[in-house]
Amino acid sequence: MPELSQYQIANCAWKYATPSGSPIANTSDVALAAASTGKCHYLCSIQVFNADADTDTVVVVKDGSTVIWTGYVEKVSGKIAAAFPLPIKGTAGTALNFACITTGTTTYVSAQGYTI
Repeated sequence: MPELSQYQIANCAWKYATPSGSPIANTSDVALAAASTGKCHYLCSIQVFNADADTDTVVVVKDGSTVIWTGYVEKVSGKIAAAFPLPIKGTAGTALNFACITTGTTTYVSAQGYTI
């Protein structure tokens, strides 16, 4: 694969943020980056915040349905901020998904990466 400059990667960048006022409250997958034929998604960083007063949760990032990253977010302002110097690579043509493992949370996620 040819080397990419920082400017080429910027042109391939994607970002996701949970819509304001619509936190994740169940275990359904949320697409951080939709499937793109023949291209791989790379996860560079993720920030997760749990505003729920009662419920802790495990959170996961999935390559389609396969878990590729796991975190734990405590109740009452629990948060994670993770950067991956070596981005986490997904499989070509597969969506990059986020999910909570516990229902009843008030979780927000932001993620950044690129697709090539």
